[in-house]
Amino acid sequence: MGCASDLPLRTPNLDALAARGTRFSRCYTPSPVCSPARACLATGRGYTRAGVLNNQQNTPLDLPNHYRMLRDSGYEVAGFGKFDLHKPDLDWGLEGQNQLPEYGFTSGCDNEGKGDGVRAWRENERKAVGPYLEHLDETDQSEGYVALYEAAAQQGLGLNFHAISPLKEDSYCDNWIGAHARKTLEGFDEDRPWYMVVNFTGPHDPYDILPEMAQAWDGVEFPRPHHPGDMAEEEVQTRRRYYAAMIENIDRQVGLLWDAVVARGEAENTIVVYSSDHGEMLGDHGRWQKGVSHEGSSHIPLLMAGPGIP
Repeated sequence: MGCASDLPLRTPNLDALAARGTRFSRCYTPSPVCSPARACLATGRGYTRAGVLNNQQNTPLDLPNHYRMLRDSGYEVAGFGKFDLHKPDLDWGLEGQNQLPEYGFTSGCDNEGKGDGVRAWRENERKAVGPYLEHLDETDQSEGYVALYEAAAQQGLGLNFHAISPLKEDSYCDNWIGAHARKTLEGFDEDRPWYMVVNFTGPHDPYDILPEMAQAWDGVEFPRPHHPGDMAEEEVQTRRRYYAAMIENIDRQVGLLWDAVVARGEAENTIVVYSSDHGEMLGDHGRWQKGVSHEGSSHIPLLMAGPGIP
């Protein structure tokens, strides 16, 4: 996901990426909604031609996509995190392998997004149907995690809430995704070209973070949203702090992934692209989340660095 441009962010790894490459400051998503944007990215087609108009449609398997093209050209094609290529199915498989080969991946793990994972877990008699909730089940953390969502649902908030997560640090979803991606990267065949996409779940709503992430932003004052509506000032500030904390944590994961590339001796011939499917309104115009054609929701980051990129 993207971030509002007026937040005082601390992102040393992304800053370093931009400094040695190109930062595209006028990048906009083809659709400020998860699945349509990801279908466009996979197929290289515009919104009306990519086969996905909303989150209730799968990316068509009969359309060409760049994952299969790279695989068919001899690449190892790996992916980790929240793909949303077949979002409405709510069926990732406990190993996160459902439909990955069909979309063109040779390895990886497609895990649940925040709201989708909780909903599927509850509908399956409080048992996991995807790899992330399976991990939380196995480590006795799923009930505490889901309790945050159930409390918000009782207040009619849906995913539009903030909370301190009860999870262990290595079980926090973006940390868990990053660790899996690094382990796979470290094991790639040195004689085979590789491509890896890492889809972090954050900084998607709800704005849920670990206690130590909250402490790092305690007391930081953020600019007020544009035409913010009637939400209390402290609520706005807390949500913006938590959102910034999620971005800072993703920056740390980006740095760890890049360290793994450097350790393989492949820093000079690896292209890195950092982008997003959509942004976040963060209170602008009294709105939160995404799905509208305003700047906060539609403006996304795009950084590129590597051989051939000025």
